[in-house]
Amino acid sequence: MFCCVALTSFVCSSCDLRSESHATPELAVGLFINKGDTLKVKPNKKGEWELDSIRVGDTLSVTLQASALSNNLTRMQLKSGNEHTKILMPPIDSIYIFPERTQKSSMLKEASDYEKADFLFNGRLSYLVMRFRYVAVSASADATLQASVESDAVLDFGRNTYSLKLKTPVKGK
Repeated sequence: MFCCVALTSFVCSSCDLRSESHATPELAVGLFINKGDTLKVKPNKKGEWELDSIRVGDTLSVTLQASALSNNLTRMQLKSGNEHTKILMPPIDSIYIFPERTQKSSMLKEASDYEKADFLFNGRLSYLVMRFRYVAVSASADATLQASVESDAVLDFGRNTYSLKLKTPVKGK
């Protein structure tokens, strides 16, 4: 009997009874659609992710998914790496979020800049999916699309941020 009590108290004292799980957030960008065609992404010779080339005037439809897993998203940013491309944000009501809210604008703090794709999130938000437009403005061999996400995870090892950079060569018309 004593052994059972001792073993039970050891097992319970070594567990995290707060039911918290902290993990690095995830970010996926994909389904690059240009005039009905899906473009491919592959690593280039430098080990960077590179999208098939596009032409000046092309507008890609891009799907982005951000997940904080069991935590909450606190920030997300999208950036066009230079003046050769630009990002056009969708209407805020077209964004899928979990947990769902009656007013999607309530997910953003006042300091957010929606048009510049700099989101600071309020409260509980663990998952987000959006489709935005990525427009080729001028020719460039080094145009980029950058995305980053941050969560409220507290990690001893690892990070509570994740980012990716995608090179998008833009050819002239």
